[in-house]
Amino acid sequence: MPQTRTRRSEQRVLDDFRGALEKWRDALESHRMAPPDQNFAADSRPPYELQPGTGRRGPAELWRRFDAAVASLSAVATGRDIVTVAHAYDDLAEAAAEIADAVKKEDLAGAPRRARRARSA
Repeated sequence: MPQTRTRRSEQRVLDDFRGALEKWRDALESHRMAPPDQNFAADSRPPYELQPGTGRRGPAELWRRFDAAVASLSAVATGRDIVTVAHAYDDLAEAAAEIADAVKKEDLAGAPRRARRARSA
């Protein structure tokens, strides 16, 4: 009798697991097929740290280019011209890479001074 109960219990666990997998698949499919809401592109903006006025490091001119690239991407993101969207992403990536390079140069230029100060402390 206990063995029969164990088999029923195992079967119930397997059935519950299969049911959960089915629901998970359905949820993923619904998510994949869901159209973006109307304000999707308008609401997409960079994280707080990348927004103007937050103490962003690097040259202001590069940040102006970055901000323009973000605005351009937001403007074309809901369009149907995938090539234009791809170009907007390329522009954003280039602007971000230039900022990263500039900040890295700033860090490297300041590294010897910081090391000397740490040793003398």
